[in-house]
Amino acid sequence: FNPNALAVAERAAAERGVSARFIERDMRAIDFDGEFDVAINYWSSFGYFENEADDLIVAKRVAKALKRGGRFLVDLTISESLTPVFRPCRWQWIDDDKTQRVLEEVRWDFNAGRIEADWTFIEHQRIRSSRSSLRIYAYRELCDLLRAAGFTRFEGFDSFTGKPFAIGSRRLSLVASLA
Repeated sequence: FNPNALAVAERAAAERGVSARFIERDMRAIDFDGEFDVAINYWSSFGYFENEADDLIVAKRVAKALKRGGRFLVDLTISESLTPVFRPCRWQWIDDDKTQRVLEEVRWDFNAGRIEADWTFIEHQRIRSSRSSLRIYAYRELCDLLRAAGFTRFEGFDSFTGKPFAIGSRRLSLVASLA
């Protein structure tokens, strides 16, 4: 959904002599059939749709795009990683020069299983705001959704350490495999 990010990726691929094709498309509409060994959904890009039915559509489309034995890496925050560190409000610097700050105000809607966040960005006296809503799956819920899409084997890792996922891991990297 971000043409600027695609342009950066295209330049980086060209600089490295890598042949790559970049496509801007709603991930619910990908239409590949058995073309890939691996698919990667990185940094909590899974769960932004308003309902789980759309997440299931994405998972089914990814499964269809993979070759037999293909794997799908989903990297995200789940309830088991968020619960131990949840804070409803926090400030943080978002750059090394400490010229940009962000205030994140978060509400966990337990009935919907979602985090509703208001973001306030401050840089050189300029303030801008945005909102986000993210489905926070539990480990088992995520595996069940991916199983419904056709995946059969699941391995969870701490995204930062590569060790097996455990309560308190900061993020989950879940590798879902097709039979």
